[in-house]
Amino acid sequence: MELLLGLVLALRTWHAPMPAPVVAAPVAGAHALLVGDVRGDVVAFDPASGRRRWGMQLANGVWSSPLVAGSLALVTIGSPAFISYRPSSYVLAGPGTSRIVALRLANGAYAWTYGLPGSGAPAAALADGLVIHLGGSGEVLALDARTGAYRWRRFVGSAAASSATLALVGGRVAFSGAGPNAVYVLRARDGAPLATTRLPSDALGVASEPLAVEGTTLFGAYFAREASTMRLHLYAIDARSGALRWDRALDAGTAARPTRLSVRDGTLYLGSPFAPRLCAYRASDGAQRWSAPLAARSLGGVIVRGGVVFAADGSGTIAALDARTGQFRGSLHEVANFERSAPAAVGASLAIGSATGALWSIPFASIEAARR
Repeated sequence: MELLLGLVLALRTWHAPMPAPVVAAPVAGAHALLVGDVRGDVVAFDPASGRRRWGMQLANGVWSSPLVAGSLALVTIGSPAFISYRPSSYVLAGPGTSRIVALRLANGAYAWTYGLPGSGAPAAALADGLVIHLGGSGEVLALDARTGAYRWRRFVGSAAASSATLALVGGRVAFSGAGPNAVYVLRARDGAPLATTRLPSDALGVASEPLAVEGTTLFGAYFAREASTMRLHLYAIDARSGALRWDRALDAGTAARPTRLSVRDGTLYLGSPFAPRLCAYRASDGAQRWSAPLAARSLGGVIVRGGVVFAADGSGTIAALDARTGQFRGSLHEVANFERSAPAAVGASLAIGSATGALWSIPFASIEAARR
């Protein structure tokens, strides 16, 4: 069935309008392509034709990808903005309504909903039949993914704005947060703490930079203030012990924006938050492998497929680069802004939303075959 879906998707490119900008990656589920936008709209499209099947408008924005759990789509809603408090050591993200909402994949009808004390903008994870979420209040919450029933909660004190909870092998979850700046690993079934890694207290962006994982290593990014500039750091943590494996300082600039880290086959890929380029780094120590120019900034992460890296940028260009060398293979231009949009591989096509309020599905082969 997956092979057949891939062959169908490879036949055509389509795009469909969305009511508002799309940041999160689309998700395939139950023969539909699901996507949410920052206004709170969740829409299901036919993956082959782009025909709209159903849509629901929720009470706040969707900043992370829906999770598919059986016949349900689990959607977290909220705002990534921070609220200031006194004393300043306490942080909270998420003005407005914040909830986890379960919609039926067949028609978008409500199955269950659960209110959150802080932002639902960060991505949740599925593990051991639970949906587990660190939100903007510093509280980790676990619910039964099928029914929405409460299972456990743990206060860690670190708040998340637009980062993500990751499911790890062995029934564990990991996430990062700010105030204090730290990376946590918990046991999924009961929330028991397994490892905690403190990051520099003056690090910025910890609550907004999603972690990536490969094997037993967690990877993340943060910014360090240096006089009038901000320096980007990459780091690696042992997911079993919490030991910091390495922390590497990279380039610096004056306008730091969150950028999504991707990892595949021992290589980290990161769009520069300061310049229009994509860089590849060794996962073993953070050393740079290559740097390739792009038409504009690319902050939403990449797709690596068949030895080719696909990166979308703010000019509407989707570039195909050799994963080993960074050499240009092809690019395709659309009338869109993909700077912050996260792509997804759906069959033989790349699916991505845009800041201009649209969803695109483009065959990988078409991107490689195109030339600037």
